[in-house]
Amino acid sequence: MNHVTKTPRRASITSKLTMLLALSSGIALLLSCFGFVVNDISLLRKNKVDELTSVAQVLASNCTAALAFFQPAPAEELLSSLTQRHTVEYAYLFDADREIFARYDGAKRKVNAPEYPAEMGHSFSRDGFLTIAVPVMEGEEQLGVMVLCATVSELQGQIYRYVGIATAVTLASLLVAVLIGSRLQRFISDPLVTLAATIHRVKEDGDYSIRVEKPSDDEIGDLYEEFNAMLSRIEFADAALHRAHEELRETNAVLEERVLTRTRELSLANAELENNENRVRAIVESASDGIIAIDDSFIIRSANPAAERIFGYATEELIGQNAQTLMAAENGTQHAAILAEYIGHEDRKLLGERREVQGLRRDGTAFAMELTVCEAVLHDQVVFTGFVRDLTEIKEAETRLLQMNGQLVEASRRAGMAEVANNVLHNVGNVLNSVNVAAALINETVRNSEVKDLNRVLELVSQHREDLGDFLTKDPRGQHLPGYLIEAGRVLSREQAMLQEKLHSLTKNIDHIKTIVSTQQSYAGMSGVEQIVELGDLLDDALNINVGSLDRHHIEVSKEYDRIPPLSLDKQKAMQILINLIGNAKHAIRDSEAEKGRIRLRIARQENWVKVQVTDNGIGITRENLDKIFRHGFTTKKDGHGFGLHSAVLAAKEMGGSLAASSEGTGTGATFTLKLPLKLKKVPA
Repeated sequence: MNHVTKTPRRASITSKLTMLLALSSGIALLLSCFGFVVNDISLLRKNKVDELTSVAQVLASNCTAALAFFQPAPAEELLSSLTQRHTVEYAYLFDADREIFARYDGAKRKVNAPEYPAEMGHSFSRDGFLTIAVPVMEGEEQLGVMVLCATVSELQGQIYRYVGIATAVTLASLLVAVLIGSRLQRFISDPLVTLAATIHRVKEDGDYSIRVEKPSDDEIGDLYEEFNAMLSRIEFADAALHRAHEELRETNAVLEERVLTRTRELSLANAELENNENRVRAIVESASDGIIAIDDSFIIRSANPAAERIFGYATEELIGQNAQTLMAAENGTQHAAILAEYIGHEDRKLLGERREVQGLRRDGTAFAMELTVCEAVLHDQVVFTGFVRDLTEIKEAETRLLQMNGQLVEASRRAGMAEVANNVLHNVGNVLNSVNVAAALINETVRNSEVKDLNRVLELVSQHREDLGDFLTKDPRGQHLPGYLIEAGRVLSREQAMLQEKLHSLTKNIDHIKTIVSTQQSYAGMSGVEQIVELGDLLDDALNINVGSLDRHHIEVSKEYDRIPPLSLDKQKAMQILINLIGNAKHAIRDSEAEKGRIRLRIARQENWVKVQVTDNGIGITRENLDKIFRHGFTTKKDGHGFGLHSAVLAAKEMGGSLAASSEGTGTGATFTLKLPLKLKKVPA
């Protein structure tokens, strides 16, 4: 395999050019011959189809009278004229009932009768036959079908002859192309061979003054010119290399002079270094952090003005003191041991580490400070530098921040409570709308009742009380009275049934309002007090508060509750979270294009945790909004304010749990998971 791969590379350029000419000419001839052969074959097949179709159409036209008068003998005689066409295997004439009317068998072999053709036209079979089917028409009426079958052996013979001629022409043309190419390629190969020989001579002799004569003005001539130019550059570079050796010797003499010059420059650099030290000293003096230098015995060697301000000592008072006096005591243990941790260990692991410790001012006041100790070597002496930052203002700012955070948490909790109350009012409003509609229908039914017409009938009966029999049988008004009373009774029965139904609905809605209000009142206790609750009942109460709105939007709710023992938790905070999650799921379904809204409520136990999941098939949450969904003030609803989920996640954290959201994107729905610790210890309610 390797020998076959390397052989074309070892071949001469003459052979390669001849092969390229032959290959390109052969491919072009092959494609041309292939195109001609395919075209001729297509024409032969078309001519054969046209010829046989014409014969079939002539026979069909001549057999019209025979089919019309049902005379098979003339049709058989017409078909027998096909004996002059030895390629026709058989011919069948079918009548309008799809039965064989006449036939002709010209084949020497036994042929089974063909089936009635499914469609008109022609088809070639795999065994070398052409079948033609044409209709026999008389005006607009089809009397039958003429089917002819002929062998295409002559057509195949013509095709083979065309293929043979094309192959012979291709091979002959390829041979001529090789002969001509072998002569013409010398115009390219000979100059290249000459150039290769010149390169070999230059390599062997090392003579870069040799030049080649340009044979032509084409690309090969350009190659010759570039080769000569390359030799000129190499010759010039070789001469430059010899000159460089001479210059190197001269450079060595100059180098000694430059060493002397460098020595003088070094003296100037020392002076600059002293200036830099002065600048560093100025920076240390002006630094806002305290900088104190101590030795390995904890003795202070220097201090900057910031250290004076932080500890209240003058620099002269600090120098010579033990650095441990600047560290405050806590619970009877000196923080000075921290310095020993920095300096006393041989591995110096704590060097460069920032630590928060207690410092001691001159007036005895302890304060928080950040301490960093670094090591340096000056004149073979180890010096430790302590960087001190006063954290008093930072600690005060942190205290104020914690207070503000507490206020923010309380405000978020109140906002969440307000949203719960808003949900309750919204659902009560929905039920009141149903009550108003039912009351209006009852009022309309009573106002339009048939009772007022019945009073006029009773008044008419009262007027004819003495001659009531004659009135009912002879008077036209009396004769219609029994039928009217029967119909009025039916109408009053229907009105009574409808009023009973509306009164039942009205009573049910009023009871639902009572349930919502009583549920809200049961969770209106003081926040922060843990109680023993059934988590399933708690979730059902949150669902009942929202049930009116869910029914109005035709949202289906399913439940999957695992058996969870009673939990100890803040009932008001948990209720706030669950109402918010169910309300958000309803809004997500309302804003989506889902045909059927569905919410799935699930309670499951996971080791020492309880998970409550609220899943909807609503509009979903985009990937970029998942990271922002719990931020204060962030909302995707047109009428939202961004407090609900933020207060819910804060409430979950206050109870020792968490609240998370997941979604595959827009239109895929979302799942909110409330995770709470499984506290089984009873706490007095």
